[in-house]
Amino acid sequence: MSGRCSSSGSLLHASRKGPVLAPGTPYDHRKVAHPGLTDWTPSLADTALARRALACVPGRPDLLYARVDVVDGEDGRPCVMELELVEPNLFLALHPESVPRVVEEILKRAAG
Repeated sequence: MSGRCSSSGSLLHASRKGPVLAPGTPYDHRKVAHPGLTDWTPSLADTALARRALACVPGRPDLLYARVDVVDGEDGRPCVMELELVEPNLFLALHPESVPRVVEEILKRAAG
């Protein structure tokens, strides 16, 4: 899961993708950056974990954007794999409904 949050702290959209490093893939083999990328609705456990991860970030109210990557742990419960605070890809082509909110947040921040 990759969830994107706006500066208001609310979930903007979520996506699901497959593993980049599939078992048996040679390290020097060409890899797809976001294999099997799809729109996705996270579970309550996924979103609760993402919120707890974001609550640990100093200065969190000042964030314009954050992405929390979550994977299933061995026990089936979600675990944070990565917390992105700077991301060049917002996957807006997959989530065009998020474009107006992203633009609005950027313009608000630029206006000061």
